[in-house]
Amino acid sequence: MIISYDKIKKYKNLSSSQLEAFNFKNKNIFKLSQLLYRNLQTGDNGIEVGSINYIKKSEKIFMKAKALQAYNYLPVINAETSEFIKPNCFVNMELLAGDIILSKDSNIGETCILDKDYSNVMLSNALYKLPIKKNKLYIFSFMKSSYFKKQLDILSPRGATIRHAGKRFLDCYIPFPNSTEVINFIECLTKSIIDIEKNVYIKNDKILNYFDNNLKDNCIIKKNCITALHFSEVKNIGRLDVGIFSESYKKINYYIENYRYGYRNLEELGYEISRGQNLQISNIGKSIYTKNKINEDYYQLILSNSITDYMSFRTEEYLGSKKKLKEIEYGDIIFTCRGNLGRCFINCSESKKMITNIDNVHISNKSSSIEEKITIGCYLHYLKHNNYLKNISIQGSGADSFTKYHFDMIKVPNFPVDFQKDIYDIYCSKIRTDFDINNISSSLSELGLFQLEKAKEIIKKYIDFIFSKIVNDEFVNIERIFLDLKNELILL
Repeated sequence: MIISYDKIKKYKNLSSSQLEAFNFKNKNIFKLSQLLYRNLQTGDNGIEVGSINYIKKSEKIFMKAKALQAYNYLPVINAETSEFIKPNCFVNMELLAGDIILSKDSNIGETCILDKDYSNVMLSNALYKLPIKKNKLYIFSFMKSSYFKKQLDILSPRGATIRHAGKRFLDCYIPFPNSTEVINFIECLTKSIIDIEKNVYIKNDKILNYFDNNLKDNCIIKKNCITALHFSEVKNIGRLDVGIFSESYKKINYYIENYRYGYRNLEELGYEISRGQNLQISNIGKSIYTKNKINEDYYQLILSNSITDYMSFRTEEYLGSKKKLKEIEYGDIIFTCRGNLGRCFINCSESKKMITNIDNVHISNKSSSIEEKITIGCYLHYLKHNNYLKNISIQGSGADSFTKYHFDMIKVPNFPVDFQKDIYDIYCSKIRTDFDINNISSSLSELGLFQLEKAKEIIKKYIDFIFSKIVNDEFVNIERIFLDLKNELILL
């Protein structure tokens, strides 16, 4: 790349980051500012309310930049990414379904699109609501790509602990294909990912409600189960952990201990708990880590951060090793024991060559049915959601953690076979063969929770591939791409 003297003169330095440029072969490009139907206004930018206005519970929510995450198209609003705030400091930003939100600070250039109206949510001053109408999903999809983020990364000053992009995102270019069919295809694929995320939330809530209702409906003794803490209770348990004496823990424990069909622990049910592969050089020798699978001998590496909050995982890294490593088998439950304690998934993929590391455990049973394994895994997810696992974990070491002793404390109700079948259908349903290019979302709607996350990963891969063609001004064969996509999805 050649740097002109005029550019050096403009920036008044020789910093490579300031002089770096991003070039498109496709010349049908527009700055983001040109794609807004009006100029940005003060009201499009969020407002900082200050931590003094954070409270424990409120109908009003303050969304932080963390709510915009690279892997998600919709906002992730939870205790880590938002705060409850005092109603008197709330500013109604009229956040409506379809609005595109962009972060200018911290995780600069990250975006999300709203799936519904958020009348009770306001944005932090790190976030902008972008006034876009025409080709909204196409523009949003490109903004989620590395091509957009790389441009903003080049334009934004470096060196600070928290980087600030200001309004430089308006100077980032969006390339367009010459075919409206390609734009429509990108928008169709983008809509399918948005619908997948909506469906994931729905199915996740459905699983949690199934367990909640089943435990309550099959509790054989109906009474107020929460009593004051007595010294005899502490003496019998022999622990002073605050969690195991909390109301939330005692409530769920009561339902389990009074379950109509009884309960057992994992060992009594025949499950073995073992650590994942030790990846230290002293154990497996030298190995190769790569973002792309070099050949069939490489292992798909699933770390704690790769496991989602919705009982699936995303592929981020592969590992090449001459040694035979401990693989994740079909039906194995992978459970995170440190950090994001309790995240888990049940492997419903027949493919081999998948491994995890020593921070996670395999929960396996050679003789139990896949329906039971999925039910056990989803039950652990239910316990995590209700803080049951956190309440019995080791706390105070910087991160919650689990040992074999803590697994022995988990009581598993003897869920009926019909209930297990229902949970299986929600978590692990296959795709229909009548896959339609005109309505991809409809074809994916019956997928199970596990397959939905895998479908999302596959579709995102094809969107990235199409954008690489557009950026390089190459022909996009929609029919060929759709056929390849269809064949991958049907194999889920």
